[in-house]
Amino acid sequence: NDNGFYKEDITVHIAVQDKPDDDNYAALESVSYQIMSGQVQEYKELYHTSKTGISEDELRQSASFSAEELIDAVKFEGNEASIEVTALDRAGNKTTSTQIMKIDVTAPEIEITFDQEEPVGDRLPDLSFSKTERRPAITVTEKNFDASLVEWEVTRDGEPYHIPVSGWSSEGDRHQATMLFTEDGEYTLTVTCKDLADN
Repeated sequence: NDNGFYKEDITVHIAVQDKPDDDNYAALESVSYQIMSGQVQEYKELYHTSKTGISEDELRQSASFSAEELIDAVKFEGNEASIEVTALDRAGNKTTSTQIMKIDVTAPEIEITFDQEEPVGDRLPDLSFSKTERRPAITVTEKNFDASLVEWEVTRDGEPYHIPVSGWSSEGDRHQATMLFTEDGEYTLTVTCKDLADN
């Protein structure tokens, strides 16, 4: 997306060519890749030949290689997932290329607490009170959080009611803001949130 995140499986195009400008090349012996994200790793050999005494046509045909591989976004979720492609030619020359990816497939989790009551999810049920200030707390659990992507709707006695939230405070992946109800009435509060990957 526009923030550089992937939230679905990723098709990776791999292209390798062993052909210097002077046309003096040894052709490819092997091509492999390794995907890493946190403690999760996966290795795959894409191409390998150990044949000797190849013809000129075979030499030209084995000078390049291309393939498409599908990366499992759920398996390799992380902000520093990487794919490393290694190519080795028949003369023993090795080249490695690495691409870093940001993968996030997990939607934000929202909790609303009302004073000392238990969380009730992303919607606060109808609440009636009088002569008492009440302070709902909105907690979002999300690694790739952006406060500008949080939206909330409040009604008071069935009518839209504008009320701001406090500044967001963050501790790790947990982000919290509060608002203050000071007028008598029956309130509802609904919160929605997207993360930087558009989940």
